[in-house]
Amino acid sequence: MPELGEVEIARKHLQSWWTDAASTFHLIDAKVLKSGEPADLERQISQTPRAFKRRGKQLWVEFADGPHLAFHFRMTGQIVRTTSPEERFSRIAWQVGDSWLHFVDPRRFGYVEVWTDSERDAALAKLGPDPHAADPKLMREKAGARQLKAALLDQSVIAGVGNIAFIEVMWRLGLHPEIKGSQLSKAEWSRLIQAFVDFFDEVVERDFSPEQGRIDYVNTGGTNPFEIYQQDQCPKCSGGIERLVQGGRSTYFCPRCQRSGRR
Repeated sequence: MPELGEVEIARKHLQSWWTDAASTFHLIDAKVLKSGEPADLERQISQTPRAFKRRGKQLWVEFADGPHLAFHFRMTGQIVRTTSPEERFSRIAWQVGDSWLHFVDPRRFGYVEVWTDSERDAALAKLGPDPHAADPKLMREKAGARQLKAALLDQSVIAGVGNIAFIEVMWRLGLHPEIKGSQLSKAEWSRLIQAFVDFFDEVVERDFSPEQGRIDYVNTGGTNPFEIYQQDQCPKCSGGIERLVQGGRSTYFCPRCQRSGRR
């Protein structure tokens, strides 16, 4: 599913592509609109955006006049640019210049909202900071005695971390996935947070291109670019990758390389 890196790419794509007011708008699936009215959505999309913003996995577009437009990608949602008003799995389509922008979502879990200022502020108040702005001491306090995975995937603790980022970063640092937040020192928390910053920066550097009209997610048939997520062999020791389930989510890890904090 889209994590901080993919949502930042979506923000940068919109910033590159949505440079003028939309000339045509199609609400293909009315169920995609979770709050606000279709007329509100059309009125906002028909304006030139003022700013494209993101916190964690939350992306929203601000306009000079009226409310803001929030995109929630959930499992498979993304923004796609094409030259046609028709696109498979499109739920909203709007034309900007010669291009069509689509909010596509094969599994239909994603949605959009029309936010007032107070609704935007209330939604953002529920989110922790991005890794880029996270304080190690505060993160350690919020994580407490929980396993790191439960703490880090809690978006009120730190925003943007998802299952794939957790798996990859824990492997990079040699940390066993069942380690608890209280087992890490402040210095280790600093290294952990910086590792997430580096990971997400690498995702954006690798996958962002204004000319590319879409992102191919791993869970929708894209190539797997990750080092141990859904892999069989550890790139460090050539040993086998194992899988365990935490909170209903699969965690891949190397039992040889990830011994720190092991039960």
